[in-house]
Amino acid sequence: MPPSLWPMSALVPTHPITLQEYWALDLAGDDGAPLCTELVAGMVVVSPPPGGPHQVATGELTAALLAGCPVGFRVIPGAGWVVTDAPQATLRIPDVMVVTDAQARLVRMTEPPLLAVEVVSRATSVERDLVTKRREYAEAGCVHYWVVLPDRPELIRFRLDDRVYVEAGRTTGRRRVRVTAPYVVTVDLARLVV
Repeated sequence: MPPSLWPMSALVPTHPITLQEYWALDLAGDDGAPLCTELVAGMVVVSPPPGGPHQVATGELTAALLAGCPVGFRVIPGAGWVVTDAPQATLRIPDVMVVTDAQARLVRMTEPPLLAVEVVSRATSVERDLVTKRREYAEAGCVHYWVVLPDRPELIRFRLDDRVYVEAGRTTGRRRVRVTAPYVVTVDLARLVV
């Protein structure tokens, strides 16, 4: 179902709003569950909730990142990050982030994470994750960005180089890969597939 057709009890603004207005909204579906929303250039974007395969991949990636996480950093799934706040704000919710302990304590994170991970769950999100978010996250200064396509399975790793991401590595197939940046972690791509 297209995002614009998702039932919701809260009125989603159709005009640009500020971050403060976004945080004040009561964005819930007709069943009372919170809607999956982001703020993009001041516009509220509603997405369908992630399905089982997406959540399995997100959980496995979170577990792998936790296993190698160094002291002073935290792995957090599904938290908001204010990518830009002016002139019209963009608040994204990466599937998984690695942040400092200080960032993890914040209610509203405004500094870039060390790593942002996006799991591609629908064909419609491929361009958003590989083009739009890649550009936004690079311009905001996030040093490492991973895009995961669990249906292949494939892990594409990007590293920031002068405010532009360059591909740092790509692994495809049901294999284990040992990644050394942002820290040493082993990802078993076979576990990302249901």
